[in-house]
Amino acid sequence: MFASVFEKNPSLHDSLVYALLQALVYKEVSGRSNPAIEPKVKNFYRYLNTINPKACEAVAANLGCGPSKRWMKVLNSRDRPPCIFNCSVSDIVERMEEAIMRRTVTGVKTSAFSLAIDATKVSGVLDISTSYKSIHGGAYPNHNTSTFELSSADIKSIVNRSSSARVKVEIAEEVKVGIIVFAKSPIGTSPFEIIAARPRTNGCNGCWNSHR
Repeated sequence: MFASVFEKNPSLHDSLVYALLQALVYKEVSGRSNPAIEPKVKNFYRYLNTINPKACEAVAANLGCGPSKRWMKVLNSRDRPPCIFNCSVSDIVERMEEAIMRRTVTGVKTSAFSLAIDATKVSGVLDISTSYKSIHGGAYPNHNTSTFELSSADIKSIVNRSSSARVKVEIAEEVKVGIIVFAKSPIGTSPFEIIAARPRTNGCNGCWNSHR
């Protein structure tokens, strides 16, 4: 039945349903617990995992062809992008160039784009990012405090905002975000791309331009 439907509908050849079925068949044939799967299937599970990890585990178990929780962590660590809080001019230029390249289609004129800056409120909390080995939640210039040379006692005193902390980190109240917006993007590609982000306090009027 499926073979007949598949042959009569070429659009299925590139569908997620077919990719999931292909991954299931390969797993059954190879006997591997984490078989090689298409990027389309891998990204499907990783996207679902960002929304609800428990739901992702349930879907993977029912479909029988998803990566394990441990392997998911390995995949995410391999593809981790540079921290968005790194906002030097070279970082921003590199992100803009990469965003343009991802939307460049052979034979098609690159679409126009515009830049926008806006601020969004954030919770006043300091937290440790084990992924980037730094403390986040502070206002510029201590918005991305590296933990490499800090002891566990130093880190604890900073996060708890102790008066004895060697590094004083002021809590950020909002994040100023720079966005590049494309007039036209290829199908499946978002027209928006964040190119810069700087946590700051409400009283830091105009500091985006003065510290760029």
